[in-house]
Amino acid sequence: MNFKFLFVGFLIYLLPLFAANQPIKVKLHDGKEYCYRPVFSGGEGLVYIDYCKNAPPAQYDVFGRVAWRVNAKWLCMSAPATVSGIGERINSHWGRLVLRPCVINDKNQQWIIKDGGFHTFDSRFRVKDDKWYAYISTKKGDKYDHSLSNIEQLQKIDPAVNLSLKTFLAWSFVSYAQFSLYYLQNNQSFQDSLVWFVYNPENGHIAQYNQRNGSQVCLTSKQGKADWGFVAWEDCSDKVLEKDNKYWEFFLLSGSDGAIKDKDGNFLRIAQYGPNWGVPYTSKKGRLEKDVKRSPKSLFLFSADIENWYRFVNANLSYSLSNCPPNKHRSKRTLPPNFSLNDEWKRRLWQIASSSDGSDAHSGRCGICLLQSYQILAELQSHHNSPLESGGYFFDTAPNTNPFQSFRQRNFILSSRLQEIGDSLEVPLVSLEDLRSRTIRAYHSMALVMLPNYEWEFSSFANTRDTIMQSLRGLFNAPVGTLWIANLYLRDAQGGNAGHAQPILRTTEGLLFIPTNTPNVSLQTYRAALERSLARNAEEAFRVVSTEGEIQIFLSMRLVREHQNPFNVLSTYNCTGLGEDRMGSGGLIRSQSINTCDGKRCLIQ
Repeated sequence: MNFKFLFVGFLIYLLPLFAANQPIKVKLHDGKEYCYRPVFSGGEGLVYIDYCKNAPPAQYDVFGRVAWRVNAKWLCMSAPATVSGIGERINSHWGRLVLRPCVINDKNQQWIIKDGGFHTFDSRFRVKDDKWYAYISTKKGDKYDHSLSNIEQLQKIDPAVNLSLKTFLAWSFVSYAQFSLYYLQNNQSFQDSLVWFVYNPENGHIAQYNQRNGSQVCLTSKQGKADWGFVAWEDCSDKVLEKDNKYWEFFLLSGSDGAIKDKDGNFLRIAQYGPNWGVPYTSKKGRLEKDVKRSPKSLFLFSADIENWYRFVNANLSYSLSNCPPNKHRSKRTLPPNFSLNDEWKRRLWQIASSSDGSDAHSGRCGICLLQSYQILAELQSHHNSPLESGGYFFDTAPNTNPFQSFRQRNFILSSRLQEIGDSLEVPLVSLEDLRSRTIRAYHSMALVMLPNYEWEFSSFANTRDTIMQSLRGLFNAPVGTLWIANLYLRDAQGGNAGHAQPILRTTEGLLFIPTNTPNVSLQTYRAALERSLARNAEEAFRVVSTEGEIQIFLSMRLVREHQNPFNVLSTYNCTGLGEDRMGSGGLIRSQSINTCDGKRCLIQ
């Protein structure tokens, strides 16, 4: 048996087992048995065919990776990209297998057993040997095929050796004359020269790998208590320790770009001009507003899988995983176009909106009205056939109470992430960045935390009557069943400014602006407010959104579709979460907690 059954509630978890790690044994064409051994020769890490007494044990893990522990780092058997065509252009019909840092988002590291030997994940290439090295070839007749002699042992699924991701760290230079993309490498930036880093989400390390000898150095913050400081690159391992000066966090993600912070909350930056052009350094958050000389920026671009992993982690935290156990069918979380707001749903909306004590409670920039908006959208998407009667997606509904008390108790890490995002709204990631860009990034980042399974589209940042009317007219062009969250900034009769958020639903009759944050309101009164909140044209819509005051800014977030996340095939141990269709462990993800995929290895596509 190659996995362990764990019964929790009504679900059976299929966790990988630590196999009795052995070298990978192969029988060559001459009938003799040898083993795979990782070596460094000729400036490259290779897979050598050696006597088994010289070969270290290997792990064939849940992600289909063949891994060796080399100098406190996990290195994986990888197909040469110049032959497979994955990640590079094909320029050779054969190539030796190479050693690369183990990551979960490189198909060159995914291997299956077929016809007695290792094949690439797509079965296109079988591992062969020639002159004592393992290689692959586009020509099936090339010598020599060899077979695995300990297949029974290899059928056992090892736990994930790590959860590392390969990514680049890039920044864009934009002027009236040019657009250029620069990639970080060591303490320099290079134009159009892609450099891969390895990010380990378990210890926060961002590493560069030296393929000549297998060493790696990690991005290291040297700022300490100073206001700023240049970073360094220092030797490091894969060990998961307490947060140290090599710990980094991707932050304020909005698609494939965002910021990077060290363990003390200092932002990674580069200067776009001057003698230290393109040299990475860190700076305190409070200094960024005034740090304008040399036009510095803290906005970086990453591999799309950084965002995908961030979404997956947030889905696990919010009990909204797609699978538990992996590959279990689950219906799509999408509001049907024929949805009708019946009496049961009106009652449910009232329960959510009346869960307020009228206070200024918030997590970062997320106040009661925005928290209720997230809950309304989540429940419309996931329970459209039959609304909940109690409880709630993010918080338990209860009249005249502060919903953040329940939210923080159930989702402490999500609440902390919202707080961090809100606290950074005033931080310009680009020198002299305007409020519009900061606001859209913050709201997008909050949406990825709260509703990570969806893609979002933002309207223009409207701050005049004409532009607000234009935005409202555009909403009427959306199909029936479309959902938005409207973010409003209003000026009341006393001249004070206040923010407000509420969902919008496109119905057959028009746009329904769903009231939020309505404490001490009866169901009958709320029903009447719903009727008054239906707008059949842009003029009526403008009057609805101006009910609480003179509207200054209008920004809508449209829920477009479900996000196709390659990591959705995964789940973690104890992902029953809140039961029914609320799957997730509610905690951060660890490599040892990844389930098998229906008792098999998980090949991420």
